[in-house]
Amino acid sequence: MIPGPLTGLRVVVTRAADQADGLIERLKESGAVPVGFPTIAVTSVPAPQLAAQVAQSDWIVFTSANGVHGFFDGMGDSVLPPHVGLAAVGPATAGALAARGHTADAIPETFDAVSLAEAVPITLGARILLPQGTRARDDLAAALSSAGAEISRVVVYRNTTGRPTDRQFSDLRLGFDAITFTSPSTVSGFLELAGEQDALALLKSAGVACIGPVTARAASKAGVRVDVIAKPHTTEGLFDALVRYFRESSP
Repeated sequence: MIPGPLTGLRVVVTRAADQADGLIERLKESGAVPVGFPTIAVTSVPAPQLAAQVAQSDWIVFTSANGVHGFFDGMGDSVLPPHVGLAAVGPATAGALAARGHTADAIPETFDAVSLAEAVPITLGARILLPQGTRARDDLAAALSSAGAEISRVVVYRNTTGRPTDRQFSDLRLGFDAITFTSPSTVSGFLELAGEQDALALLKSAGVACIGPVTARAASKAGVRVDVIAKPHTTEGLFDALVRYFRESSP
């Protein structure tokens, strides 16, 4: 059997436990040893009057698959009005919409907040609903508002620090060759759970891979060296970037 591109390398996956399977399986297929260490947990949050807010909106703009799931959990049996456009920050979010039976009307070529705001055809006074998490940043709302839209933000999911098992803590402390971060909250969650000084010590000898520039900036601001930034900003792009990193760094 031909060895995979990451054979024998221990790679930490910091995504929420119920969202990590895709990346973990991809790593296994490449010969890597995935180390699951969920640094965040995501749960839907009830959003009273959500259907009424939707009815008054021209666009609903989704920034993550979590936002999609939390939104439709909150909608229950309510049906989306036909006049409402749907925007997704990238293919994973658009895929979550498709799984719920809907098609994204706008997806930016670059998967970040500014590009997402530019991808939505905004007219002055357009009413835009942002289903977000409890740790949502302000950059998208600011960009849409600057373009002349009226913004309504609704919390549809809660993003909290994860709760790894004792076994997962033990696996982490055995050491690893690389770690993947898929959002700023996975970075802060890792530092909180491992302890900032211990976490930075563990990261010194490992490759640090971030799914995109927003996550990379959060890592750098926290004192974490970033070696890899995925492009495109997807889990598949993150995997491909890891393969390139180890291929280029091997003697």
